[in-house]
Amino acid sequence: MADLTITVAVTTGTQYVTGSTGSIYTFNGSQPASFTFPWVASGTLRLDQSGSSNDNHPLIFTTSNSSQELLTQQVEKR
Repeated sequence: MADLTITVAVTTGTQYVTGSTGSIYTFNGSQPASFTFPWVASGTLRLDQSGSSNDNHPLIFTTSNSSQELLTQQVEKR
């Protein structure tokens, strides 16, 4: 089993949806062109939000731009 930890931070930058400037997430120091993470079968992907920039910026997982289709199975918050 392989594990991968990605450090998440919140900073100011260009937002995808609106193109305006505002709070954005960065992953390992950069804003990805898409929200596709490297994946290893039977592995664990950890998104480390321990930095203070994440305060009041929880992550949600969804299959669309709507928060009505949240993914919750096998998502664990520690």
